[in-house]
Amino acid sequence: MAKSNKWIVYTPVVELGYCWLHKPDDKFGDPTYKAEFFLSPEQAKKFAEMLENDPRAVLDKKKLKLKGNSVDGKVKFRAKQAASISFKDKNTGEVQTSEMKPKILMLKDGETIDYEGGYPKAGSTGEFELEVVPYSGFGGGLGLRLRGVRLHDVVEGASGESQAWGEAAFEGEEIVVTEHSTDGDDDDDSDRNW
Repeated sequence: MAKSNKWIVYTPVVELGYCWLHKPDDKFGDPTYKAEFFLSPEQAKKFAEMLENDPRAVLDKKKLKLKGNSVDGKVKFRAKQAASISFKDKNTGEVQTSEMKPKILMLKDGETIDYEGGYPKAGSTGEFELEVVPYSGFGGGLGLRLRGVRLHDVVEGASGESQAWGEAAFEGEEIVVTEHSTDGDDDDDSDRNW
């Protein structure tokens, strides 16, 4: 199988759905950070076309698609990230483990700060930093890895509270794609736009 090319994309302000941002979901399998987000059909089409038309969205000479689901007149996308990854250290040859917790930030009074509030519930809004990963299994497609979120309006709740739906709060903001890839064992945030 050909090596996949990964790249980073930033969403516009989106409505959050069900999210595991503070701690990974470990009920069914390996611990995983997860987030659902919603785009209008117009935004979703533009988002998918932008990713699918990128030259890195090809694996084994097959052009890959981004998958989303229609929910109540919006399109839902999912992003996830394993809570930790293992890799072979290039210098020592030993297997290392790295924690992969997504960065949780908040836009407050025009300034980006660390978010220290409760669990953002469905209906909150924010921007996601995602790593786009082409894959060939299960028919192939474009996967979204969760790298970070910058929250705007937060509907807070404690762990275990129901995820009540809020009002959609996004408009036709532009989607930003960076021109660099990631190695997977890069801990530094110097490539982050915010």
